[in-house]
Amino acid sequence: MSLGLGGVEDRPIAVDTAGFIGQAADAAAAKAIARHAAQSVDPMEDRGASADYRRALSLVLAERVVMRAADAARNKRAGVP
Repeated sequence: MSLGLGGVEDRPIAVDTAGFIGQAADAAAAKAIARHAAQSVDPMEDRGASADYRRALSLVLAERVVMRAADAARNKRAGVP
């Protein structure tokens, strides 16, 4: 699995998700991956958003995208369009 984040640091970053390969694709795993992603970033701060806001947003959005990716993979395996 690959997970990239943009708009958090001064350039897009790829989050190292190798430690999560082989885990069940469930809500607990999505939360763990999202926490890892949020802890892995060094957010920039500017007039648009604080570093704390960017880290919190990374956590929420990473969890959402991981859950959607897991759902899409399950649907694909089940033959659901």
